[in-house]
Amino acid sequence: MTHRLLVVPTAHRVGVTSVCLGILRALDRLGLRFGFSKPVTRSIPDRSTALVRLTTALEPPEPIPAAEAERMLGAGQQDVLLERIVEQVERVGDDRDVVVIEGLVPVDDVVYATSLNVAIAKALDAELVFVGAVTTDDPVKVADNIDIASRAFGDMARGPNRCCIINRVPSTQSEQHPGFEALTSALAAEQLHPLGLIPERPLLNAPRVKELAEHLGAQVLNEGDWTRRRILDVALCAASVRTACQRMGHGVLIITPGDREDVVLAAALAALEGAQLAGLLLTCGIRPHEDVTRLCRRALSDGLPVLLVDSDSYPTANAVHDMGREVPPDDRERAELIMDTIASHLDQGWLARFAHQARTPRMTTPAFRHQLVETARAAYRRIVLPEGSEPRTV
Repeated sequence: MTHRLLVVPTAHRVGVTSVCLGILRALDRLGLRFGFSKPVTRSIPDRSTALVRLTTALEPPEPIPAAEAERMLGAGQQDVLLERIVEQVERVGDDRDVVVIEGLVPVDDVVYATSLNVAIAKALDAELVFVGAVTTDDPVKVADNIDIASRAFGDMARGPNRCCIINRVPSTQSEQHPGFEALTSALAAEQLHPLGLIPERPLLNAPRVKELAEHLGAQVLNEGDWTRRRILDVALCAASVRTACQRMGHGVLIITPGDREDVVLAAALAALEGAQLAGLLLTCGIRPHEDVTRLCRRALSDGLPVLLVDSDSYPTANAVHDMGREVPPDDRERAELIMDTIASHLDQGWLARFAHQARTPRMTTPAFRHQLVETARAAYRRIVLPEGSEPRTV
């Protein structure tokens, strides 16, 4: 029997796609047959589906575009939309032990996200896992946020299988710290079973220099290893070279005006001394003099990426800070790291019990309509739906 698990984000940027990937990896480690589906997407092509295809042998169906879903909801055709979602999940296959379904993210321009997640859970007769993230030092507040978000699901979000996954748990609340017990106690007080507490690790959110160049629309002066080097920290170098040198370490992106040739040379020397900088981001639209560039040739050939933007240093630093941390659909290395990290912090026993538990499937209205249509199609029969109760019509 196939069990369906709807992974519900309780807020924006809690890492629901990463959590879904981690659950798939955990199911794979348990030797279970798994599938994946994302009913509705805001972006075409869909990033979650692409990442699942990149990291597994699955070929999940294409999600319904959000614009199309919105038109159907606006026209009062939610039942039709749910039938399509049921059909989409059915295509994943009945031979799977668990099908993981990624819920919609509640953001400002998707006001229907929560209500549609509730409808999807009912239509698919799915179990729920709520995903949150630590955004405050108060563990009670973290638990309250998940509890409040779960109330929209009514009785579906109650009972022994009321689970949550907390993402980006800081070191002060890790298993080796007293704050960990406070967090688990706060979740227990809300009758939430922590299926996983995922530690915050900078490398999991570290974009490649290539993504930064695309985000800024930067001119590439030297690609170097821009598809492999990741940004772990940012240093805005506007003071002395001595101060700048203290920040030049592994994974650091150096931001400096292009005419600060002393900082440029210092970065090149640091790279030659073994500091694998993330890259050098030059601002103000100024290129270093060719004599300076010639002295940096060795560092450039060793893989130091160099980018150039027209904006000043401070607006550029703000733009770097505001850059999204989503995993690009072609970043296998980071996706694999995220999957392994999250999978290793999930409750494997709970997943195994969930996959093998006996439960009576509930035939929902959208599922019944879908089954009726598919049965008629397979038998080459026509379905007549009479209106009213006129005996002769019936």
